[in-house]
Amino acid sequence: MTNHRELLPEKKAPPGKLTRKQQVFVREYLVDLNASQACIRAGYSQRNAGKIGPRLVGQSRIAEAIQNQLKKRLEAAEITADFVLMGIKETIRVCVSAGQHSNVLKGYELLGRHLRLFADKAENPGIIQVQVITGIPRLPNDPLKDGTNDPEN
Repeated sequence: MTNHRELLPEKKAPPGKLTRKQQVFVREYLVDLNASQACIRAGYSQRNAGKIGPRLVGQSRIAEAIQNQLKKRLEAAEITADFVLMGIKETIRVCVSAGQHSNVLKGYELLGRHLRLFADKAENPGIIQVQVITGIPRLPNDPLKDGTNDPEN
């Protein structure tokens, strides 16, 4: 089935603004956070939705619009970090009383992640450059000069 909206050329948006189709994509993306499905629902090609959706989410103007809408949604629902943390804390308290140890552990895990107490991945600060220098003469009183204490021998 051909989407007739696809047949009409989309008007260019002014600089810094989203086109109508991009605005619909943002709204649809917020439904389920599925870029491909949002793409289809916004009227983009179903055949290329798997490529177009992620590309749209990666565009800075669209990503900014999504973040703004998510922020508005959280503010409207009065969901803050404090609200979430207090909810986890209360859940832990209830689960301790009920003897639900696995749920208590999960609550503490969530709190620990929030506080960055655990390293999920080894952090790599970047490229470490190493320069190996060979042929350096040893000092006369060097204990490794004769090779007896040399770990390589």
